[in-house]
Amino acid sequence: QIYSLLPYRVNAVTVTPRTRTKQAGKPITYRVAVQTDGATPGRHIFRVEVTAPDGPRAYYGTQITAPAGSGDGEFALAINDAPGTWQIKATDIATGITGAAEFTVTKAD
Repeated sequence: QIYSLLPYRVNAVTVTPRTRTKQAGKPITYRVAVQTDGATPGRHIFRVEVTAPDGPRAYYGTQITAPAGSGDGEFALAINDAPGTWQIKATDIATGITGAAEFTVTKAD
């Protein structure tokens, strides 16, 4: 399958939460980026999916436009979101390459 023709190779997609632990009811911010074979990346679009310990959270998912191969995303956790380990997964639309990161949600005060 061919997704796109780029003048560089995308080796990986990285997802980096700004913090690894967040309290329910607070915003989560993160960065998504492509890792290339050394070339400067161009514009990429990422599909972002969020999964809680008790299942997917489609309403926290989004698409991120990354003009130079990286971009930032954010969503606000609900005060009653499940505590535990969550995952943010990003897929580069052009290549189909996926990356993910985990973070921990604690109960709200």
